[in-house]
Amino acid sequence: MEANRVEKIILGIGNPGTQYEMTRHNIGFRVIDHLISYLKISFENSLWNGLAAKMHIENQEWIFIKPMTYVNLSGECAKAVLSQYELPYSSLLVIVDDLALPVGKIRLRQKGSSGGHRGLDSIIQSLGTTEFPRLRIGIGNCIDPEKASYVLSPFTLEEEKILTEVIPKAGEVAISWAKESSINKVMNQTNATITNHE
Repeated sequence: MEANRVEKIILGIGNPGTQYEMTRHNIGFRVIDHLISYLKISFENSLWNGLAAKMHIENQEWIFIKPMTYVNLSGECAKAVLSQYELPYSSLLVIVDDLALPVGKIRLRQKGSSGGHRGLDSIIQSLGTTEFPRLRIGIGNCIDPEKASYVLSPFTLEEEKILTEVIPKAGEVAISWAKESSINKVMNQTNATITNHE
């Protein structure tokens, strides 16, 4: 019997360590954690400096991964896993926090710049391209010039209530992306229907 072929990589950006678990910068990790629990699969240490879990569906295999290299080195993990399975950049979905979006808003994009996000900067630099999908999750519009302290701060209680809807919804979008052959269809559905909690 032919082995399942790895087709999709879903990577959440975040920082390892309990002190970062509930910070704004770790929303990508939280979506991955939700998916692992929802799909009833388990993390294992990987060869790519990350925690990874595999999901078998029909004759495909999907990999969910949290880099353990801190946000600004996320590209090392992304490049390693894509290289091992010789996958195109379009097979990688990056789940990332976004300062430009309010809490409660998510956006699926086929490609694009980093927008100043160090994790995306690292992935773009490591892969040598901006041509990979990303699911952007709003963490609040920040006007503080010290944005480093903002992204490492926790969400408010009111924002956490919003996230109880947003995190599962982001997980649904990630699964839809993995299943669909056309990202445009998922983008149209996602970007038109996500509730804005401004």
